[in-house]
Amino acid sequence: MAGISCQGYCRAGLSCPGLSSRGDRRDFVGCKYSPPLKRSGLRSFLAADHVTSDKGTGFVHTAPAHGHDDFLVALKHSLPLECYVNEEGEFVPECPVQELLAKKVLGGEADDVVLNLLGDDVLKVGKLTHSYPYDWRSKTPIIIRASQQWFFDTQKVRSQALEVLDEIQVRPRNQEQGMKAQLKSRPYWCISRQRCWGVPIPALYSKTTGEAFVSRDITESIKSAIDTFGLDAWWQLEASKFAPSSLLKKSPDVALGRDILDIWFDSGVSWACHSKEQTEKRADVYLEGVDQFGGWFQSSLLTSVAMRNVAPYKKLLVHGFVVDETGRKMSKSLGNVVDPKSILKGRKGEAAYGIDVWWAVNYGCDESRIRIGAGILAEVDKDLDKSRNVLKFLLGTLNDFHPDEITLTYEELKVVDKYLLHLVADFEQRCLRLYDEWMVDRVANLSSQFLQDAVSACVHWMKDRLYCENEDSASRVSAQFSIYQALFRFLQIIGPIVPHLAEEAWSFLPPSSNLSDRLFKSVLKPLPTQWYNEEVLKAIETAEEVRRLATNISGHIPLMQQDVNIFAGDDVGRKLSILQKEEASSFSDLCEVLQAAKCCLVINGKCEEQFGEVPGAAKGEGFIVHVKLAKTSRCPRCRKYCAEEVGLLCSRCSSIVSKIGGSVREKHSGY
Repeated sequence: MAGISCQGYCRAGLSCPGLSSRGDRRDFVGCKYSPPLKRSGLRSFLAADHVTSDKGTGFVHTAPAHGHDDFLVALKHSLPLECYVNEEGEFVPECPVQELLAKKVLGGEADDVVLNLLGDDVLKVGKLTHSYPYDWRSKTPIIIRASQQWFFDTQKVRSQALEVLDEIQVRPRNQEQGMKAQLKSRPYWCISRQRCWGVPIPALYSKTTGEAFVSRDITESIKSAIDTFGLDAWWQLEASKFAPSSLLKKSPDVALGRDILDIWFDSGVSWACHSKEQTEKRADVYLEGVDQFGGWFQSSLLTSVAMRNVAPYKKLLVHGFVVDETGRKMSKSLGNVVDPKSILKGRKGEAAYGIDVWWAVNYGCDESRIRIGAGILAEVDKDLDKSRNVLKFLLGTLNDFHPDEITLTYEELKVVDKYLLHLVADFEQRCLRLYDEWMVDRVANLSSQFLQDAVSACVHWMKDRLYCENEDSASRVSAQFSIYQALFRFLQIIGPIVPHLAEEAWSFLPPSSNLSDRLFKSVLKPLPTQWYNEEVLKAIETAEEVRRLATNISGHIPLMQQDVNIFAGDDVGRKLSILQKEEASSFSDLCEVLQAAKCCLVINGKCEEQFGEVPGAAKGEGFIVHVKLAKTSRCPRCRKYCAEEVGLLCSRCSSIVSKIGGSVREKHSGY
């Protein structure tokens, strides 16, 4: 009952005196009525959520033996499960309405009998269109009929299963309540099925009474017979071959059961494949889709708790399902199915993206659903191309780098290079935490941003040293060392996501005795604690704030053509002095970060009072920055604006070129 619908009566052409609005079903719960066909006894009105009042009167009959929703209502209210229909779809002799005996439920003849029996009690006869179960093969209507089945009593293990489930890690975390909710609401588990294929339920039946016989002795006897005669014996031999002698003495005329086990019971006891010595062993993780909260995840938990009092797993990893790029379920009728082969190998008019794009699309999605489509594939492919180009550039900078010959200590590294190592350490730890939480989509997105933004920015600052310093200079080797460390650790992190790209890049790394020649044979070693350098981080962040203000006031002239003067208070000055020890320099770490021709750093505790009126200056938090066009000229070799005269090399390049026998006026293409 959903509540009285006056509109339903009116649509039927009936008046409903005394009912001026939609009735509340709570007014009828517990009230009694006399059934029209079964005159003896009274029946109660029952409220049910599956009944609606938008069609008909809001009242429906309840047949607990012939519908899932009605069956649940019967369980809730302890109603008897009376089934008066046999396997042929005909009413049986036990039916209290004898006029229906041997009449078929489907086909109309039973309907006519019922209408005749109701007689004048019928107010209106009509037809309503509503959903009805059909056989998926024959496309004909069917009836649902209760039958004798085998059940797993969830009530006996539910409380313990819920307690055990509290100790299980479910990832992603937003799915933690999914299985608990289904487990709490599950009233029963029917573990028998009526099919001719599957694992038979080891039960024997009395041919006379239909009584079922199940015991450990019977199960062991059946097991012994199958061990002797083979798997097909169940369908080939007589029941007496499987029955223990104790049963045959009690009931000599027995038959084999033909029910098979629910497939979720089959898969749910996979934990039992361990040897007797490993009865307490648990899997580290079970991985499946969100639909398995009511399937494999749950059946495994229930059976393991019932048999061993422990969960069969330590973690549950849940994934979503593939949909098209608009979020719709894929189906042939919609024409939105994406063939994995076309992604891997391509087809006419479509590019072949390869396995890495396919994996990156999957790993780049969250746990709820995986969007696939031409636009998304092209976008991911473009992003991977960007990453590939950055990796190629980084490998190019290591062309003459020999890891086993490095003698530099961490303290001897340039500050910008220490900053890159700090970023690497932070990136690696964040990714490892995300991997531990199975948040692979976050790792994929973070990796792309780290490589294309953070690493690229640092290497851009290093370019002058990489291209223009002496090949074996400490500053150049320092840059190569930090790039090498960043590169191989980055590849170890992204290996599980884009294995082919990562392995290919790994094969071009400079060989080292401390590193395996194969990525997936390498070991991710602990990070040196000194790489976490908050002092360096704050220094670079302060320098970037200076650069932002300097760029704003430099106008259309790039900073590389200008001198940057910084008047800093004690706190800012202390941070920036890590990047530049001397007052003025064209080759300091501060110049690298600012990408300026020259940097002048003046530290004064009262910088605002002393330098606050500098024309054209910009004020930051604890510093003032001023830019002016550099008086020096562009060096034809390094292209920095630090040469004393036009056409001359700067002092740094002049020293380097003179060592290799070049001219100070010789022009170079640079980078």
